[in-house]
Amino acid sequence: EINVGHSALHLMRRCEDDAKKTALPTTLVMSSAVPSNNVEVVAAEVLGIQIFKRSEWLSRITDSQNLVAVAGTHGKTTTSAM
Repeated sequence: EINVGHSALHLMRRCEDDAKKTALPTTLVMSSAVPSNNVEVVAAEVLGIQIFKRSEWLSRITDSQNLVAVAGTHGKTTTSAM
């Protein structure tokens, strides 16, 4: 589902087993470009939803993985395609 704009209602999602029911997420992952006073972030705080910065979340989901990072000005796409 794609939402346009910012609204606390975007936190609601339809349940897979019953489209008439809605549920709240357990976690919100936010970009560093999103201000802390964003209405969706504020609503998540009020509702007690865990909030993570993108960098924190990436660390959590890759903690048990072996990673290779590709950085720099040129060649990232080519290297990734290889």
